This record gives sequence, structure tokens and C-alpha cells, in this order.
Amino acid sequence: MDLAAAPLADTTAAIPPSPNNPMPHNSTLMLNGSGPITIYMSTTEAVIASVLWSLIILCAIVGNVMVIFAIFKSPALYIVQNFLLVSLAVADILVAVLVMPFSLTSTLMGQWIFGRGFCLFHVTCDVLLCTASILHLVAIALDR
Repeated sequence: MDLAAAPLADTTAAIPPSPNNPMPHNSTLMLNGSGPITIYMSTTEAVIASVLWSLIILCAIVGNVMVIFAIFKSPALYIVQNFLLVSLAVADILVAVLVMPFSLTSTLMGQWIFGRGFCLFHVTCDVLLCTASILHLVAIALDR
């Protein structure tokens, strides 16, 4: 069977609990014919991951909004170097809003549940916005 032609929904299957595998929150992933990969995540681990990742997302959004607000609030900060920081902050906010929540959901569930089209959009946003952040950092470093 050609894996490229297989629908995404057929790439995951749940494993029932057994004496050798007592955790109910696990799944097997098939990645491009490389064989099954079993992911285990207990409820405690899922809660801890959710809380920590949610705090990181919240801090990213609030911190970058504060940077943008501080620069636009003070006319003395209206210089090209600071507008590079504003642009970096916008890119980072977009990562925190468009990429991180869906990555968290995918990690917790052990599979992608949002469909193929949104998966492609998510990966595109991830690569595009992270590359934009890196290039902003390069531009800021070269400008200094």
C-alpha cells in the first residue's frame, strides 16, 4: 500500500490497556513506513504539559504585546531599531496564536485531529513564522 496515498485518519490506532501496557492514554503512530511508535502520556503528564505550555503561550502573547505597547506609547522610541523589535514581537505573537495551541493539542492527543488542510496551514505557519523570527533576530544583530 502506498503510504502517500493513504488518508491521514488511517495513520493512527489506539492500543487497549493490557498488563504489559497499563496506561490508557497511549497510541501508536505510523510514520512514513518506519514502523509503529508508541506514545505514553498519563493524565498527570498531560495536565502538567497543558499548564506549562499554556503559561508559555500566555507569556509570549502578553510579553510581546507589552513590547509593542511600550514602543508605540513613547514617541522617543520611534526609531528604526525599535520597529524591528515591533516586527519581531508581531511574528512571535502570531507563533503563539497560530502554531503553539495546535501543537499542544497534537502533542497531548498523540495525533493530528484538525484535518489535512489545516495541517498544511499549520506547518506552513510554523515554518514561515519561525523563520521570520530568526531573520528578525539576524537583522537586529546586524543593525547593532
